[in-house]
Amino acid sequence: GGGGFEWLLDYTHPELQKLAPGFFNDLVIVGDVVYITDSYRRREGDRQHMLQRFYSLEGDGRVITYNLSSGEVGVLADNLYIPNGIELHYDNRTLLVAEGNMYRILRVDLATGKVLG
Repeated sequence: GGGGFEWLLDYTHPELQKLAPGFFNDLVIVGDVVYITDSYRRREGDRQHMLQRFYSLEGDGRVITYNLSSGEVGVLADNLYIPNGIELHYDNRTLLVAEGNMYRILRVDLATGKVLG
């Protein structure tokens, strides 16, 4: 019978705990890597003030990586303003990341994590 699922990544992962993610909201899979937008870093009391964090102009969001083969967790891009959407660009070398608070779409290089101009 269906209905089963497998946890790939959750907060108990030791490397993820160190990153203190605040709000996962989108992902894209490229090869064996999952790229996840994390809107902001978690801080004490964030659950009570989540909407304030969304409307603040703090650039502490990022794109977190999770390697399906190795289980490694990392950060591809940092200091983003409420990253709230992610897709693979047709060039297969960059990601398109929507920054909610800045009303812009960024291209992020998959190899370097740098935002392209």
